[in-house]
Amino acid sequence: MNRRKLSVLTAITGGLAVGEFGSAVIIWLENYPGSFWPAAIVFGVLFLLAAWLLRSGRVTAGAVLAGLLCLFEVVSFAGWTRHNALDWVYQTAFALLSVVGLITVIAVLADRIRHRAAA
Repeated sequence: MNRRKLSVLTAITGGLAVGEFGSAVIIWLENYPGSFWPAAIVFGVLFLLAAWLLRSGRVTAGAVLAGLLCLFEVVSFAGWTRHNALDWVYQTAFALLSVVGLITVIAVLADRIRHRAAA
């Protein structure tokens, strides 16, 4: 398997975790109505779990978890409430990083399948 793709996926997953924690802080500080900042912390922890799984060699489990989280982020992007320019920039960048993460998950899992078929 290509270790570079796995390293990129681990870095993206870690970046998404940091982004979720940052989002929780922004939601908490701005006190947006109807927003629930602990949900962002839960997603941050789940992204950290996916990164840990990838880093510890449990590639399939980590990639599947990261892929599901990225897919959720991409699908739910249209429904996110944006209150100001910071929200627009932050959420759009976060959604684009989730798209890149989803593509990388597919590449990593395809390499795993291809490697097992060749063995």
